[in-house]
Amino acid sequence: NLEALWHLDEPTGSTTIIDSNGASNGTATNTALGVSGKFNTSANFNGTSSYVKFGNNIFNSMTQGTLSAWINIPLQISNGAAVEIFSTASSTSANSMFVVDVFGDSPTTMKFRVGARTALNYVYGDSNIVPNQWYHVVVSATGSIWTLYVNGVQQSITVSNGTNAGTWFSTEVS
Repeated sequence: NLEALWHLDEPTGSTTIIDSNGASNGTATNTALGVSGKFNTSANFNGTSSYVKFGNNIFNSMTQGTLSAWINIPLQISNGAAVEIFSTASSTSANSMFVVDVFGDSPTTMKFRVGARTALNYVYGDSNIVPNQWYHVVVSATGSIWTLYVNGVQQSITVSNGTNAGTWFSTEVS
């Protein structure tokens, strides 16, 4: 069942992100909308203070699901730093979250993290993410295993902390 679909193709000057499924619109903050994208227009996030806030806890009742996004990271990410693509955390102090990010290591890779901020499962694929290139990224969870695809190719999964439990979003505790 489709829970939400955000194209992020709103016109310049907009702040409302429309859910094509009609269930959960979002509000963009410090985000340039209507910029040139992979297909038509897109949103441009500044890497520090831009985000889109959706309704509270819209994902928390899910035990399985799939996230899909076109991403283009315009700069090399410093070793040890990360650029978040998606997160269920509503703040940097949230204790429980699901995060998909591009992590600056050697090489730069897609990773996703699930669990409590102090005890996260770290799972990552084997694709090198090069700056200024478009990538189609899909993260899927069955409730028992995570799968990561980059440009339609299933990634070999490495677990660097915890397990590949495939759990989906958990209730966030701020």
